Amino acid sequence: MEFENLTYEVSDGVARITLAREKAANAINLALAKELMHAAAQADEDPSVRAVLVGARGRMFCAGGDLGSFKDSGDQVPALLKEITTHLHAALSSFARMRAPVIGAVNGAAAGAGFSMVCAFDYVIASEAAKFTMAYTQVGLGCRA
Repeated sequence: MEFENLTYEVSDGVARITLAREKAANAINLALAKELMHAAAQADEDPSVRAVLVGARGRMFCAGGDLGSFKDSGDQVPALLKEITTHLHAALSSFARMRAPVIGAVNGAAAGAGFSMVCAFDYVIASEAAKFTMAYTQVGLGCRA
């Protein structure tokens, strides 16, 4: 599969998944959620992969959900959020259950869904600039009862 929002490469038994929406702070939109799901499945299904390294381009690991795409979807935001979370949860489930260890390389913020992604990894290596935050209340999001 070809990816536009991340890079995927395997060499020497290591699958490298790199979030590549640096102009959008690697925020998760529908396309990135789908690609992340496919990349995680691809790494899990490849018997040559002995470890997975997940990183990101730019100053932030992942700003969480792409609020701009949510706003642009207008009245369709509930359906969009369900679709994004379906793909993202599939990716996180793959990372959490993968036979190969998954290592996160975090530089900058891992916020919201980016924080959740990091929680699915086996190990996390964080730079001194790393920051971990749930951030949902800071953008006016909460959960339904």
